[in-house]
Amino acid sequence: QRALVAGKNGTILATETAGKTWTPRTEPVKDHLMDVSFIGEEGWISGYHGVVLHSDDGGKTWTQQATPTSLALEGIFFADKTHGWTVGWSGTILRTVDGGKKWEIAHAPSATWTLSTVYFRDLQDGWILGFAGQLLHSTDGGTTWKARESPVHATLNYIAFDKAGRGWITHDDG
Repeated sequence: QRALVAGKNGTILATETAGKTWTPRTEPVKDHLMDVSFIGEEGWISGYHGVVLHSDDGGKTWTQQATPTSLALEGIFFADKTHGWTVGWSGTILRTVDGGKKWEIAHAPSATWTLSTVYFRDLQDGWILGFAGQLLHSTDGGTTWKARESPVHATLNYIAFDKAGRGWITHDDG
């Protein structure tokens, strides 16, 4: 029944009626917001200018978390309430192990273009997708990243895995 969307100029809307009605939430920033991740009642939103917002009450209220970047953060993912990653422009990769109280830069020399999404199958096995077919993989919780060959050189947008370990990626040109 509940959902939350975030977008242009800091807009945050929530529904508790499966989308029949939407209610504006407090907008702590006016930056464009790009992605949302929730674990139970804890939620995070990533956005332009290094913005990461956090809610501990199911998205009713939001506070800004400090990040070490001013670049746009396109995607955000939390595997649990403490372990999270956010990715964005110019190969930016940030990670946290304390729910976002502190975000640190994860260096990936192979990340040269804007990164669009991040997904972790568990606390160690992570994937990042981005512009020009960038496909990065981590087996150590996002400390290090290795480039993987992609047959597509368009922007890779989303990745998902099923319970059998099969993965799917969507991209701009198909």
